[in-house]
Amino acid sequence: MSKLKTYGLLFALTVLTRLDTYALSDIEFDESVYFLMARAMTQGHAPYTAIWDHKPPGIYGVYYVAITLLGQSAFAVRVFATLAIALSGWLAIQLHQRLRPGARYAWVPGVLVVLMFRKYGGQGANNELFFVPAAAGSILLLLTAVQNQGARRPLQLLGAGALAGIAFWIKFNVVLEIQAAGAFAVLLLADKHPARMRRIGEEVIYAAIGFLIVAALVITPFALADLLGLFRYSTIEANVRHVGNRMTPLESFAFLLKVLEESMAQWALVVAGVVFHLRKDRDPILARQYTFVAAWLLGALASALAPGQPYDHYALEMAVPLCLAAWLTFEDVFLPHLQGRAAVAALSFLILGSTGTSLFQVPLNVGRELASLIKRRSLESIDTSRWVTNYIREHTRGDDVTLYVMDGQPLLYHLLEVDPPTRYAFPPFLLDPHFEHVTGSEAKPEVARILAEKPEWIVRRVDPFKESLMMREHIAELIAHDYTLETTIHNLDVLHRVVQ
Repeated sequence: MSKLKTYGLLFALTVLTRLDTYALSDIEFDESVYFLMARAMTQGHAPYTAIWDHKPPGIYGVYYVAITLLGQSAFAVRVFATLAIALSGWLAIQLHQRLRPGARYAWVPGVLVVLMFRKYGGQGANNELFFVPAAAGSILLLLTAVQNQGARRPLQLLGAGALAGIAFWIKFNVVLEIQAAGAFAVLLLADKHPARMRRIGEEVIYAAIGFLIVAALVITPFALADLLGLFRYSTIEANVRHVGNRMTPLESFAFLLKVLEESMAQWALVVAGVVFHLRKDRDPILARQYTFVAAWLLGALASALAPGQPYDHYALEMAVPLCLAAWLTFEDVFLPHLQGRAAVAALSFLILGSTGTSLFQVPLNVGRELASLIKRRSLESIDTSRWVTNYIREHTRGDDVTLYVMDGQPLLYHLLEVDPPTRYAFPPFLLDPHFEHVTGSEAKPEVARILAEKPEWIVRRVDPFKESLMMREHIAELIAHDYTLETTIHNLDVLHRVVQ
């Protein structure tokens, strides 16, 4: 099967596993903020100016390309996410074929990767969906170059470094994963070349040049616009503050348990693979290959834990090495003893066991969407932001909507075609003391400034996050005489300014 056809089939599978996401306005806070940042970029604003966030600029670049090419809608981002997930699966297949040329069922790791992105909160278009293929592509090119003696080797190494740079500028901590996998690829999988140390030096230099070229392309526009100070503050200083709020040992253990529980089949195979390749009569070539993938997996795990925050979607960083390691174990330990229907049955068990119940959410959610369309002729009953948007449009007194989203979805600003009243559109920046520390700003004066502009509408959660309770009480005192609760839609209160 051609590489293009393989990717096409993986793309079709990815579409099927994400059917219930395409019609939704939003899924999580992060993607809403990335979207607003990208929208501001299309309006001529540099990153971190009109909208502020503390993520690397690469993720905003991905969103910018998506909405520029496919239109300013959440659907455009969902399509880009689908392309990225299918690419991650395709790269897993190419990595497997690089390690085990001509092996049976080479498509399995790609399918496992696509299905894994249905878990760990992978429905939203978060960073992991976009840096995982860049990181996997970097490892593939590095692996190809290490095993290559030809004239294309320098270009492959430059490409590996460049893709590593792209992954890095989408999410910084991915560098731990790439370093671990890269080091083992160079040191363990390189053949015994007479000038092995010189070759290793060349590989490091070429890859570093590719990485630095991307860094220069990212940083130079900020330097030319005299925004290096803002860039450094937003991407470095703010993140130093952010990682200072780390998980406790108990929270770290709970996070690890959740990671293991949701992909128990794969992790069980990984452990079995370690035991299998520690045998005295092991095949040294297969053992080195497995060690490489296991080192990559450990690097990805360390990268997911590095920020010190227990967010489920961090586990998606391990998708490619975890599924590769699981499949290599299955291939080495079990597949040689299986033929025909027994092999098919075992593969089906592996795929279904790896997927768990997450895949069954797709038809359930699609059914709810169809029911909403039939009953209400819209998706309002399952899309809170869409319902709030329509309500505010119908009940706004004048022609122009003015709005402050206290802790609802920031994408409401886009849906109602209004500019956010603050560059801190991510609600925790003004409500959560930790994130106020991350921004380096003072939340109370900023909220007072927003309210002084007398927005006609305020949207807040019915079930606020516990970290925001003190600030919410402060805001409630400020608006007590000026706003009334007009309606509640799902988990959002919609407050309307009293006519005075």
